[in-house]
Amino acid sequence: MDIALCLDELTPSARYAGSVTDNTRECYDAVEWDDERAQPTWREIEERWQEIETRPTVVVTADHTLEERVAAVEAIVPDHQGLCEAVPGLVATSRELTNRVTELQRDTADLGDLRAATSVVTDVGRETKRILDDLKEQT
Repeated sequence: MDIALCLDELTPSARYAGSVTDNTRECYDAVEWDDERAQPTWREIEERWQEIETRPTVVVTADHTLEERVAAVEAIVPDHQGLCEAVPGLVATSRELTNRVTELQRDTADLGDLRAATSVVTDVGRETKRILDDLKEQT
């Protein structure tokens, strides 16, 4: 369990004192809540963690083509899925695409591949920013 992640999703940028790095109920119960919003209950933390664990994940390696990486982004954002659930996968895929651009810069002199990779990373970055902006407006 990652209590800090659950807290951030349930109460973004919450203000509290104490440490939750042990990820135990005891450490969570010891937190001094200093936020005007209600502190999530332990049950809410557990439920959010269960939801986080069941989210689709993206595994992208250096061996995947750019097309496979884009397909991975599309696979984690089905029509019925909410934006909140899609963002972590989009961010992870964006990071992997950025890593791929770095590899291409280092490993190839083919500017066509580099331009294609850069374009995909830029598109994913823009879409991720748009989604995050939409989420901020919803909260």
